[in-house]
Amino acid sequence: MRFFPDRAAIVVLQTLLLVAAPGAAQSPKRAITLIPDSNADRCARGVPSCRVGRLTPEEIAQLAAIFREKNFEACRSGTSTCDPTFLQKEELSVSLAAARQRNLEKCLSGSQNCDSALLNEEENRRVTAERRKRNLDRCQQGAVQCDPTLLTAKEAEAVAKAAHLRNLDACLGANSKCDPTILTPTEATAVAAAVRRRNVEACLAASPSCDPTGLQAGEQARVHTANHERNLQRCLDGVASCDPLSLTAGETASVTAARKTRNVERCLSGLYSKCDLSALTAPEFASVTAAEQARNAGKAR
Repeated sequence: MRFFPDRAAIVVLQTLLLVAAPGAAQSPKRAITLIPDSNADRCARGVPSCRVGRLTPEEIAQLAAIFREKNFEACRSGTSTCDPTFLQKEELSVSLAAARQRNLEKCLSGSQNCDSALLNEEENRRVTAERRKRNLDRCQQGAVQCDPTLLTAKEAEAVAKAAHLRNLDACLGANSKCDPTILTPTEATAVAAAVRRRNVEACLAASPSCDPTGLQAGEQARVHTANHERNLQRCLDGVASCDPLSLTAGETASVTAARKTRNVERCLSGLYSKCDLSALTAPEFASVTAAEQARNAGKAR
């Protein structure tokens, strides 16, 4: 039997499908099953090994039905492979309805791909309502996409109130977007209290942003106590930033005891470059010597 070349096979197959389509369209739809890897199956999958010359009339009808079904699904889902000229009247109606629904959903969501010309009067009302709702949400959030000209008088009042509250929050939180000029006297007082509270917290934490000139008498006492406690802890830990001159007599005694404990521990660990052997008592020196002998014995094993 003579075979068609691949390119010619494609052309002939398309022609056969067109010829078979009208007659097949009248028969009720049923599941079409092709034998796997048969010639008809290969033709249906569009592989080069398809031989249209070997197709039976029944197989041609089956391929035509498969082609129409795939095309209908492509049109109904809106894919680029759809060819509406192959659709039957009922299929075209279903595909157009699906396309209108997809377009409506795009318009309702504010998509740039919305085609408003395809909308009917009721759909236009729904899209307009959704557009106004989105705009109101943007305006209430202070978004740059807000279009204040679309707001009703009531919506504009609500938006102005939301903007005022956002500004108050910004001022209370020391945000750079704060506009102190639109604060009410009560709000200005609350903002000033928040500023003073943040300054106290900064001073208590010894932050560089602390402004000691803004502290009141009671706040100055609290900050002084916090600074004193931090210095005491640094001295107890042997930190270089310790200021021993600011310590009380009792604190000095505690710091001396802590320094002695650290010195003994360093000497016992063999850190002689970091310990003061002359500050050891006789029993402590003996313990240091014993510890050294134990370390040397361990190394000799």
